[in-house]
Amino acid sequence: MASCNIALILQLLAVLLLINFSSKLGSCSRPLSLDQAAEDLLDLACNHTLYSDICVSSLRSDPRSKTSDLKGLAGIALDLSIAQGRGILSRVQKLSSGTSSNYSDRASESFADCVNEYSDALEDLSETISALREGSCDTLNVLVSGAMTSGQTCEDSLEDSSERISPVANDSQYFYKLCSNLLAITTLLC
Repeated sequence: MASCNIALILQLLAVLLLINFSSKLGSCSRPLSLDQAAEDLLDLACNHTLYSDICVSSLRSDPRSKTSDLKGLAGIALDLSIAQGRGILSRVQKLSSGTSSNYSDRASESFADCVNEYSDALEDLSETISALREGSCDTLNVLVSGAMTSGQTCEDSLEDSSERISPVANDSQYFYKLCSNLLAITTLLC
């Protein structure tokens, strides 16, 4: 009688485990939506960056990220870096044109230097487009690193020119972080 009860209990336990397992299996087999898969990929890619919060918010601000693969996310990160660089270039061009007498002669010279540096940075990033398309990882790394260095050189020049904080310091830091995120995402492709 005792062995009969144990056998019945074991059978009942086996049935319960089977039901539990099959219900979990059913929930795992539901396909992810394309949006959810892209969001998961975005989060995964951004977890490999130094500035993951900026990575997530900047990439999610672009509607293309909802359907992008990793190469597509790298392309979006590149577009964002270029847009930020263009904004800074426009600003330092205005500052270097001498329309503002609030800055010293040395600062005006530094703004002119920044025009050259951000022009170089944008040229590097424009060349990065074809390097990304071709999968030329070494070229891509050199170009993005060059753009980051150009932006930092501008900031260094502005910091040396006066005791005031650079008028593009926050924008330059954001540019640097966007480029850093781009570099990290592209290393996942290589």
